[in-house]
Amino acid sequence: MQNVQIIAFAIQNNGSQRITESQMLPGLAINLLQSALQRTSQMNQSQVIAYPNFSQDNNLSYNS
Repeated sequence: MQNVQIIAFAIQNNGSQRITESQMLPGLAINLLQSALQRTSQMNQSQVIAYPNFSQDNNLSYNS
């Protein structure tokens, strides 16, 4: 997985609209998910688990 792109939509009023934040997990930016998938596709599983500052290193955050 080299070029990961997540496109999220919300369905409203017989139409749809692109969203940049999860509706299920308010405060979780879609770009954080995309960055995490890109990063984890380049690491082995033990590196992913041991990587504590992923969001800080990428200026991304999850505000719960």
